[in-house]
Amino acid sequence: MVADYSIWESNHTPITAYTMTRILVTDSYPAKDLDHDLNERDKSMVGFHIRGHCPGCFHPTSAVCATRYLAEKMSPDEQGRDRHMYTTLKCACIGAHTLAPPATFGCGAEWMLKVSYNSAHPGDRPLIAGVPQAEAQYRWAAADANGAAIPGSLSTFQTSAGKWQTALTAIVALVGIGSLLTGRSTFQTLIPVWQLLLVVALGVAVLSDGLMLWAADLASLGFPSLRSSTEDLKDLEEADLAPLEMARKAEHRLWTSFAFAVPTIAASIFALAILLFVGSANPAPTYKVSYTQKGSIAMTTSCGTFSSPLPTPSKRLSPNITFTPKVNGATPIPVGTMTITSIAGC
Repeated sequence: MVADYSIWESNHTPITAYTMTRILVTDSYPAKDLDHDLNERDKSMVGFHIRGHCPGCFHPTSAVCATRYLAEKMSPDEQGRDRHMYTTLKCACIGAHTLAPPATFGCGAEWMLKVSYNSAHPGDRPLIAGVPQAEAQYRWAAADANGAAIPGSLSTFQTSAGKWQTALTAIVALVGIGSLLTGRSTFQTLIPVWQLLLVVALGVAVLSDGLMLWAADLASLGFPSLRSSTEDLKDLEEADLAPLEMARKAEHRLWTSFAFAVPTIAASIFALAILLFVGSANPAPTYKVSYTQKGSIAMTTSCGTFSSPLPTPSKRLSPNITFTPKVNGATPIPVGTMTITSIAGC
């Protein structure tokens, strides 16, 4: 339906000189018939545009109505409208108004509307109406502040996301992935099954931690590409909603970062539990070997281990057997089984 402004404009004098003023629109202003682009939105929308004649100067204008984070839930009416909000609109016409500050659009008029819509199907018969003075006087200042915050919404959210990133990093550091990765000596004492589980847990922790930091960086800093930024602004009609849209994307990335923090912490705790509570593999028994060298020289080794079953006098497994002293950097030495005179436990 085309809005009919004749009654409103016949009873009001248009603003010609720029004047900052608040206008209470009454029933004579065709708020319910104002043009809008709600039918182009879906349930993930961050806002929409309301278009019509400014009630101050009567010039065509357009204003943004930010719904994300601001629209309140209500019991669905007979048309299924389950969200409503109060929004202030400022004239942004291109008419020439004397006394207007440089680079300023509009006549300076501001008015308030109440918008109700169906969140699942925003284009289904929304209701736009004026706000009576008794109600407007308690809501105008807050609605005005919300509207003023829209241009800076992205930077505000990115600042908050940066603080959350610091908090998430501190939580992950508390679990101690770095210290777990340095436990090589403990790792070597575990049996192969626990070694494999520990490697998997640490791999999941490190990968999830990297993805968590990557998503948090995208939320707090954005992607360093001019192209990706300009793509969000390619439609000039959507430019005033772009900060909210980019804030919505940053919010999604921050939630993604939270999601990656969960497996990071869980895998780190699991790896830590393995190192703390899983017993070491039974070490190989150590022995000292006495043997003769060159037929007459008696030799006794330091404590060490055999690489094959322990030889006994009644069963010589092979002419030579490898013995490794339990000393850092020691190399295995072959010992002739026929030259062994005694084997004692350490």
